Amino acid sequence: MKLEPVLLLYRDAVDPHAVVVAVAIVIALVVSIAAVVEARRGPSTTAGLLCGAALVAIIAMAVLAGTLTSARAAEVCTASQYGVGDGHHGRPTASGKRFDTYASNPYTIARPSRADLGRRFRITNLKTGAAIEALSTDLGPFIAGRCVDLGRAGANALGIGGLGFVRVERLD
Repeated sequence: MKLEPVLLLYRDAVDPHAVVVAVAIVIALVVSIAAVVEARRGPSTTAGLLCGAALVAIIAMAVLAGTLTSARAAEVCTASQYGVGDGHHGRPTASGKRFDTYASNPYTIARPSRADLGRRFRITNLKTGAAIEALSTDLGPFIAGRCVDLGRAGANALGIGGLGFVRVERLD
């Protein structure tokens, strides 16, 4: 599983799941520091309560982080377009189907892993917010930093002329 940064900011796009995890981490840290400061003053009921609250906050943060990141399986990367002028249109794909760069029902994409063949994905352009659902039918891209190649129809629907910054979420 690929780990994402705790907080993803890209222009006006904020990942709400990452914000929840970041807030939980901050709360756990603040309560933990308060518990340590109170405990150094000497044994008291307040120190015990703060230590308990810190423990609860840390457990809640771990649960939130685990459930939000494992359920999403999202990836943020640069997307590219293929199929026009590169000789791929009409050729067999890794899934055995012929590649149609103009297909829109479903849109077609290439992903780097064979495990993704036949799976459906939601691709969201982080600059515009436009999103499509697509079927992975081929392998690629083979350039570092890119996690998806879009057929021409999908790239047009997302408003991506060549390269674009996207979020890729597996739907099944």
